[in-house]
Amino acid sequence: MGDKYLHVDEKKDVSAWSSRLAGNKNRVATLKSRADFSRIKSKGRTVSSNPWLLANYSKNEDLGLRVGWTIPGYVGSSVVRNRLKRWIRQYLQSISGEILNHQYDINLVFRKRSSNFYSELEHGELDVALNGIFKKISSTRS
Repeated sequence: MGDKYLHVDEKKDVSAWSSRLAGNKNRVATLKSRADFSRIKSKGRTVSSNPWLLANYSKNEDLGLRVGWTIPGYVGSSVVRNRLKRWIRQYLQSISGEILNHQYDINLVFRKRSSNFYSELEHGELDVALNGIFKKISSTRS
């Protein structure tokens, strides 16, 4: 859509919102391109803290920490998948001061489990799993 369809007041709101996002230094960048995910899988390392979540990661050059996730349809409905993504973003934001200096690209992959496993998963369980993954990745830093 473009700015030409927004009223003057809405343009101000949009520009204020976008400048706030651009100025947020505690925000972790996300991986978007297929090439990044393929590079991490082929040339990176794998670590897992439990049977249902693993992380593929590789060192990057001066791009800071970038995180992506692979949450296939078998994980559950879109509501469940979006909840997991939201929890991951909340976790990253909560520890962003500690991990922003890492130079890694990380892809979190959710493995296939029983049909209701992810819908019954609690926020704290995901946080514990992510803590374990980030500790293992941090311990391999060179």
